[in-house]
Amino acid sequence: MPTSQKHTDLTYLRTLSNGDNGFIKEMLSLFIAQTPDILTRMTNYLNMQDWQALSSAAHKMKPSIMFVGLKEIEEDLKKVEDYSAERINTEAIAPMLARIKEICTVAVDELKLEKELLA
Repeated sequence: MPTSQKHTDLTYLRTLSNGDNGFIKEMLSLFIAQTPDILTRMTNYLNMQDWQALSSAAHKMKPSIMFVGLKEIEEDLKKVEDYSAERINTEAIAPMLARIKEICTVAVDELKLEKELLA
């Protein structure tokens, strides 16, 4: 993937904010602050095989990835939520979670830059 291609797309957030950069910055700050923590917790839940907690964490994460346009992991996140809730295909969860973590880590860096540009 070329480095110029970004994972995030703030089109939806810009529409939602009606041009309010303060709102956009607040939403980006929340994503930047909360995402690493929830990803760590999801990994811990997976390791402990706490499927209900993992499903719940994946569910809670869905709106924030939608806000920042991380469409490429929406399907993986939904599968992590569903598979863990139903305790099916649990062997498929770890690689999906690894991909989600990898993309979200890059997204956090992208959004830090976006936030600086809004200042």
